[in-house]
Amino acid sequence: MGFSINVTVDTTSLENIIGKLESYPPEVGKKIGGQIASEARALAPVDTSALVNSISEEYPGGNVLARINVFQDYGLYQELGFHHYRSGQFIQNPFLIPAVEHWASEFLSPTTWVPIFQV
Repeated sequence: MGFSINVTVDTTSLENIIGKLESYPPEVGKKIGGQIASEARALAPVDTSALVNSISEEYPGGNVLARINVFQDYGLYQELGFHHYRSGQFIQNPFLIPAVEHWASEFLSPTTWVPIFQV
């Protein structure tokens, strides 16, 4: 004695969503990328303003939501830290990682994505 179950799944809506996920919607990248860049500028240490002025964002599309550029070499040392050559003191002024961490919750929030993927 046996039995069988036939299940038919309509994947039309799922396929529409997957098609939209192949590249991030540009409005999400511009919104969150702009917020991250703005906060990174606000958190960056200021001496000559060169570091702050070197922070820019771009939205290349594809699988890249946003790219934040820092064109000052010493931005890496400010972000990750360095030992001062005279005092030996470890100095760190992170600005990019805290900005990303602050806005990550909005990127992961369903309220950011639901309006885009309503089918």
